[in-house]
Amino acid sequence: MKRCISAAITAALILAFIPCLFLTASAETEGDWEYTVSGDKATITEYIGAGGAVTIPSELGGYSVTAIGNHSFAGYTIGEIILTSVTIPNSVTSIGDFAFSGCTSLTSVTVPNSVTSIGRGAFYDCTSLTSAAIGGSVKTIGEDAFRNTSLTSVTIPNSVTALSYGVFSECKSLTSVTIGSGVTSIGQAAFGWCTSLMSMTIPKNVTSIEFDAFPIENKDFAVSCYTDSAAHTWAKDRNSKANANIKITLLDAPADPPPSPSPYPSPSPSPSPTGSGDVPAVNTSPGDIPDPTTSPDPDEPSPSPSPSDEPEPSTEPESDPSPSVEPIPTPSPKPTPSPSPSAPPVNDPDDGGGLWWLWVLIGVVVVGGGIAVVVVRKGKKK
Repeated sequence: MKRCISAAITAALILAFIPCLFLTASAETEGDWEYTVSGDKATITEYIGAGGAVTIPSELGGYSVTAIGNHSFAGYTIGEIILTSVTIPNSVTSIGDFAFSGCTSLTSVTVPNSVTSIGRGAFYDCTSLTSAAIGGSVKTIGEDAFRNTSLTSVTIPNSVTALSYGVFSECKSLTSVTIGSGVTSIGQAAFGWCTSLMSMTIPKNVTSIEFDAFPIENKDFAVSCYTDSAAHTWAKDRNSKANANIKITLLDAPADPPPSPSPYPSPSPSPSPTGSGDVPAVNTSPGDIPDPTTSPDPDEPSPSPSPSDEPEPSTEPESDPSPSVEPIPTPSPKPTPSPSPSAPPVNDPDDGGGLWWLWVLIGVVVVGGGIAVVVVRKGKKK
């Protein structure tokens, strides 16, 4: 009885698993592609076409192509069948391990934004690959994914959180790397043996760096980082323990202070009355300039110039016709104006002209005395 019950249970289990055998992925072929279907999604398993420039379809057998399977293009350089370029549709979300490994004629690849993972060794030994655009949705890049390629520059999107072992190692043409703000760890030999890589800028978000992550064997390798960051600690540690010669530039170092001002004030130029030039303007009124059309009085002797003769200073203050002009400290002596014939003589109290009445009185006395002498002499003769 017990044996019959055991046999019945075993038969029931076998019958229960029979439907699962029909639900497993089935291999299909369409055109240049072999693929499997799981649910309503297709995964490419092998490319069997003629090579050259290849465009991966977004659908096969009515199913959406969501994955490029492991080794599906690996080593596709046999004979004249050479893969030179590949276009990946936006339906693909993952690229499998070693999917394009060994495609030595592949020169460029664009990973669309729909892709979230790139498998281990996906483009390993693609020795002619010089350009790889990694989409902004990629979160994981497997070990050795781009190892031994000819990439010259790499931009890691912000969506990537870790750079795994050897991911860009042996990229001997690599000279420029931009690390996204989401990367927190850089693994062993991630950029090892990149002989042309001479500098790296490592952001604050990187908190873990393996000992040989970068090619410190490159002479004068330089790291730009922040004070006390993981990169700063790593560089100092390598310099002290591995006798490396890493040049460290701190991105948050204070800027050089501005030069101190001179304690001696710089001389300011004296203001010019005319607004330009160095020679001050002389204020001359129309009365100080002789009229060139008026001839001098021929009966009046011209004064002989003498170096020692200087005009007497005027006792009355001169009126300034232009109040906006500053007074001149040392004015030049004004020329003595020639009097106009029509102008009446001016009696200057300092030159004796004010004593004319004394001279008239003396003349009258002299004339009167002379007349008196003549009259006396005539009286004596008579």
